[in-house]
Amino acid sequence: MADLALSEEDEAMLDGAAGPAAQLCLRMVVALARVRGAPRLLRVASAHVDGCLYHGRAGLDFVEWLGGLADG
Repeated sequence: MADLALSEEDEAMLDGAAGPAAQLCLRMVVALARVRGAPRLLRVASAHVDGCLYHGRAGLDFVEWLGGLADG
């Protein structure tokens, strides 16, 4: 797997500085970036976790759970 260069801000977010929802989302992004061999992450102003397609109760549970993390 590639050695992914992370900024200090990214490292802090992985340590939970921006809360548990951001920490979880960045952990997923970092895992995918490493699998794909990305050398670094790009700065993004905003993003959307797609929970608008109904695939059953599990999808709704995930979105509600993630929203609860973001609310603190």
